[in-house]
Amino acid sequence: MIPTTTTTSSSSSSAIFTSTLATPLISETAQIPSPSPKLNINIVAYCYIMPTICVLGIIGNSMNVVTLASPRLKAVSYMYLRALAVSDLLCMLFVLAFACCEVLKESGVPIERHPLYGFYQAHVMLSFINWALATGVYIVVALSLERYVSVVFPLHFRMWNSPKRAMKAIIIAYTVPALFYIPYGIGRYSVSEKINSRGEISYGAIDSEISKTFGWQVERPFFLLNPKIPPQSLFQVYKWTREAFLRFLPIVILFVLNFQIMIAFRRRQKNV
Repeated sequence: MIPTTTTTSSSSSSAIFTSTLATPLISETAQIPSPSPKLNINIVAYCYIMPTICVLGIIGNSMNVVTLASPRLKAVSYMYLRALAVSDLLCMLFVLAFACCEVLKESGVPIERHPLYGFYQAHVMLSFINWALATGVYIVVALSLERYVSVVFPLHFRMWNSPKRAMKAIIIAYTVPALFYIPYGIGRYSVSEKINSRGEISYGAIDSEISKTFGWQVERPFFLLNPKIPPQSLFQVYKWTREAFLRFLPIVILFVLNFQIMIAFRRRQKNV
């Protein structure tokens, strides 16, 4: 009886020892995180695809600017094309700056610890990109208007189409979107400060208190003149006015102009 008891106790102790060894191995294996598909997609999109597209766009638009700057290309149409190439080049540069920041962060460079990075994220990045995009749209509208006059009103085209008029249109195309995006750049986002467990401060962009409450300080004088209009309604007026002038109105104008150009070409074909 004594040997049997000894054998049983030793076997049970070995089983307990084996189970205690196996348990940590299973838990350590379960704690290994699997890579997130969404994270991998973001890394590929922002760190590889976007910089490649931006570099190709910068090279192409730089070649366009150099080519269109030739003294032989002094026609008004080339002025619009040159201004469009410049706006597209600026847009690619602004997007490339954003992509470079993402690449640096993924590479482990702590750029978010610098206050300038938070200022860039909050007040510069989206405002400059949207300004360049809207400028390009306005230049396309001006170029389409020039084509419309040349096709539909050919007798008045030479008198109407002049370098001075084209330069004014280009200045307006660059200025109007900038005026619309100045309030957006100032008040839409604010710089955030986050302190981690090691006491390190990281900067970024968050929704500003003004954008959350829609109580923009620049609207207070208008609100005092007409107390019946709440500040949030005035902010909505600004937002929808900006979208109407920079998004919807150019679409409508381009549709009407191109439709009229198409009708004029069909009439000429019938007459021929």
